[in-house]
Amino acid sequence: MQAWKQGPAECMRLSDELSQEEALALSEEAVEKLRGLVRSEVNSKRVDMLQSALTLMEEMRARNLNVKLCLGEFLLSGWRMSTYYRKNQ
Repeated sequence: MQAWKQGPAECMRLSDELSQEEALALSEEAVEKLRGLVRSEVNSKRVDMLQSALTLMEEMRARNLNVKLCLGEFLLSGWRMSTYYRKNQ
């Protein structure tokens, strides 16, 4: 969440500094937190972010992709979504 608040450079720095295992653990943690947010209050931002996180996890497992690159893309897309929703509320 802090990386999203600080912007794209922080998103990329975070994904760069993590190991593959840490990036996967952070991805799984993000999915769980987003699921909890959707359970507590459903809105389009939360649903879109959860869908993005679930797609990330599916791609990492199915295609054996670089977890750090996938996490970086997820963080950037989450930042874009959160910026879009803030501007359009």
